[in-house]
Amino acid sequence: MKAYQGMEEYAEASADQAVYYLQRLHRPCAQGFFKAVIQGKTAGFIVCDPDWYEPGQRKVLEIHELVVDPDYQGYGLGGLFMRFARAMGRRHGRSAISLWAGEGNRKAISWYTRKHGFKQGRRDGVWIHFQSGIQPTGHQ
Repeated sequence: MKAYQGMEEYAEASADQAVYYLQRLHRPCAQGFFKAVIQGKTAGFIVCDPDWYEPGQRKVLEIHELVVDPDYQGYGLGGLFMRFARAMGRRHGRSAISLWAGEGNRKAISWYTRKHGFKQGRRDGVWIHFQSGIQPTGHQ
């Protein structure tokens, strides 16, 4: 919840609802949960689904959540999570990775597009869809 401060319109309404949301994601995406723990505290996590379908495409690896606690931003955890997602996508034979970001989450959007090559696609209300290719091993 702390990572969504100032962007509450994109967060679950309460910690209980956030836990419920993550529990719902865990069923189909158990293998795609990865978290970083530093000195016993969760510093961030990613939830991705390697069997997601995008309209008119083959399966992609979908990032449902990528969150880094603000106290731990700037140390490379986001990049670690992105490498985890891309590696999972390659293991499942995916050629693309996709995600949604709230239009006001400019810091994340800049990070996705500038550092990780995501391109903006369609919109759904305040949500913007982004997609990037996954290079085969050895072509990064």
